[in-house]
Amino acid sequence: MIYVISHSPVATLGYFEDVLVKKGLPFTYVRIYQGDPLPDPLQSDDVLILLAGQSAAVEKFAPKWVNDEITYVAAAVAKGNAVLGVSLGAQILARALGAPVTPSRTPEVGCSPMTLTVQGLNDPIFQGFEREFLVFQWHLDTFEIPRDAHRLARGVLVANQAFRFGEKAYGMQFHLEATIDMVQKWFKVRPEDLELPGVNPPDLMIATLEAHGPTVEENAKRLMKNFLKIAGLG
Repeated sequence: MIYVISHSPVATLGYFEDVLVKKGLPFTYVRIYQGDPLPDPLQSDDVLILLAGQSAAVEKFAPKWVNDEITYVAAAVAKGNAVLGVSLGAQILARALGAPVTPSRTPEVGCSPMTLTVQGLNDPIFQGFEREFLVFQWHLDTFEIPRDAHRLARGVLVANQAFRFGEKAYGMQFHLEATIDMVQKWFKVRPEDLELPGVNPPDLMIATLEAHGPTVEENAKRLMKNFLKIAGLG
């Protein structure tokens, strides 16, 4: 089973869901933010996808359910389950692996280029990607790369954007999954972030996403297909 750990009603699988549906793979949302219990015990072939959300993973600000999830994810990685963390999910994975999450020196809200490292170019999760590609970002915090993990991508404003730990645990700070409809909902949920220094107007963000829409969607689906292969579900 693929367990999709949901941290917000407006942060869904987005483009990733199309891949799961087309492949006929069973998945279920676990809405931990509203009290859904985390699946226990996990079977060896179960997969976790940790989605985005508005809560903080910074230790002193994290709610109890985030800290409970961090402990849970640490155990899942230790058991060898495949894990993909996105944005908040990546920060939770980083903390589960012992790395700190801290406020970023600069917010990243909007479209920006992502550059793969040498290790990223050679990692199966990014098979078929160009070295540089456009992503959507929305985060005020950042993670350090966990010990024994490999940095796979760098951003313009925030260096740590993607990492792999072991063979099947991946964290991605950026949002390949985000559809335009999802982003427009985020504008309504976090309007205060749109007033932060350096953040482009919403209309410009949407115009950029529309201009690059087919490539963004293709990359999102490519990444999910690659992850499923790594997880043994390809």
